[in-house]
Amino acid sequence: MAATNGNHTLYIQGFLRRISQRFQITENEAFEVFSISAILDKPFDEVYKEVIVKGKNDGGIDGIYFAKDGEDYTLYVFQCKNTEKLKQNEVDKFRNDFQDIFIDGNKVKKGNIEDLKGAIAQYRHISDVLGHVITPTLFFICNGDKEEKTSPNHVIFNQFHIQGSFEIWDKYDIFNKIVSLLDANKAGKPIEFIFRPQKSNITALTDNQGLISFSIYEVKAALFRISAYQLCEFLEKAEKLNGTLERIFSENIRGFLGKKNITNQKILETLNSRNKFYFPFLNNGITIICDRFSLPPTLQLGEYPLKTINPVIVNGLQTTYLLYQEYKADKGKLLNVDVTIRLYETRDPELVELITDATNTQSGIDTIDKLSNKKFNQLAKAFFENKGLAYLTKRGETFANDLVREGAESIRSEVILKKWHQIMFGASLDASRIYEATFNSDHDLYVFFSGNIESPLYSQLYFVFQLDKYADITYKMNEDKSFFLAVVVSYIFEKKGGDFSEKTIKEACEKVYEKVFIPTEEENYNDSIFPKKFKLIDKELAIPTTINYTKRIVLLSQLFIDTNL
Repeated sequence: MAATNGNHTLYIQGFLRRISQRFQITENEAFEVFSISAILDKPFDEVYKEVIVKGKNDGGIDGIYFAKDGEDYTLYVFQCKNTEKLKQNEVDKFRNDFQDIFIDGNKVKKGNIEDLKGAIAQYRHISDVLGHVITPTLFFICNGDKEEKTSPNHVIFNQFHIQGSFEIWDKYDIFNKIVSLLDANKAGKPIEFIFRPQKSNITALTDNQGLISFSIYEVKAALFRISAYQLCEFLEKAEKLNGTLERIFSENIRGFLGKKNITNQKILETLNSRNKFYFPFLNNGITIICDRFSLPPTLQLGEYPLKTINPVIVNGLQTTYLLYQEYKADKGKLLNVDVTIRLYETRDPELVELITDATNTQSGIDTIDKLSNKKFNQLAKAFFENKGLAYLTKRGETFANDLVREGAESIRSEVILKKWHQIMFGASLDASRIYEATFNSDHDLYVFFSGNIESPLYSQLYFVFQLDKYADITYKMNEDKSFFLAVVVSYIFEKKGGDFSEKTIKEACEKVYEKVFIPTEEENYNDSIFPKKFKLIDKELAIPTTINYTKRIVLLSQLFIDTNL
């Protein structure tokens, strides 16, 4: 996607008008939704509902998102200005407000932050109760040109922008991010690259090859060590050929986490230390899958050149990206740095997935990337589209889906699948369980994810979507909503024979809310499942508050059978 200066503006304005109409908000507020959606790669509906800070008492913060990365969290904080000019007082205020409220714990007693209470409580829970590290990244976004020389924009940008810490974005950054998201889903031009494995320095000098090569059935493999320079030359060639690095990582399951991610900080520390020559021992290396590679039977000019066709990195994205950034900034930093490579030749998509899963065991694997092309997801997409809803399965689809462009409501497959499992089964769901259920006929979820067109999954996902939306609009619940919806589902199964119609949803919600939940003002009520404003009528239903979530659902289901509830 290429665009001139004027086309950037027209492109963005088109989205702002549609978002404004979709949510009945101003175009300034629509700019918040649009820009945050691009940065986080999330649908407009999800950003508007879960990321945007609503209300006028927002402490100068437009959006907040907590992203889990292993045992740690990244906190993304946004301030969006639908204006062309950057103003230093606004940048200073944003930085200082965040520092006062979140870092310093509002010791200055800053007022007008009532609409941030939920985010502040979540911050404290993650940090103080769960004990996780939270690394903040702030984004200040304007709808102009940060490099403009006729205004203070370029001065403010050069003074305050810090990659991964305090980032200043303009309309061109947003546009280019959308382009990269869309490019990731396009087929790139074929690429050939010759890797030159380092020689061994501990074997005989007559043939001191430093690689291991073997095959298992139709799959060939090679393990070797190369210089970091050579890996970066591969990336440089791929970027020149396709205009982006996205397609080199198209089979990968994670985006670049940024330099402030703790794992990436450790990688940088190693690269900048005198121990960088130990890099192959301190780093897990890079896993690459290619369509074909060839290895000569004998030495050629003293080495074994390894020619590859269409190599793609499936593990080690963080390492690769950081090395490439250092390479572009100062090649000298990569002197004496080597990287271990695991190379596999296969075109079997299932084997590609298995290798990707196995080599990313310590990564936060994202369901939407792992499962986007599975048959059950394609059938679910068709089911939702027949209802006029956009069911998004791939990165960047928010900006490419025709229904979204027309202003339709949208939902990410990952989000609705997790809600479905939480509401129907009372437990969280991860991608590995879904993946296994797509091919293992003995799996308890196989009936849902086998890809059979008669699967009950599609109608149940749509039912959960409707139920969740109705509860949001009618009851405005927060942390107690999942349990409430699970009780509603139990009621529908036991009393309504699994009738998932809109009429039944409304009736079941009203009945359960009336009989199971009541408002309470008890200050000393302390239950791990319900917040203070709702309480299960435990005396009437004889269900102890101390038992766990799943057992409560079971007891309530039995209650629906035994009583006239």
